[in-house]
Amino acid sequence: MRQVLGLKRTIWFKNLHEVEELQLLAEIGSLFDETGLNQPYPFPHAPAT
Repeated sequence: MRQVLGLKRTIWFKNLHEVEELQLLAEIGSLFDETGLNQPYPFPHAPAT
């Protein structure tokens, strides 16, 4: 039983870490939108086509 609880806790923290990464990416995307640099991530300063 203790192993199962540990496994669930590990999965929960892994999912929480993924959620935090998604929130960070969303904040970066919002920053680019606010500054008018609405470009794909690999080329944030690329000229608009």
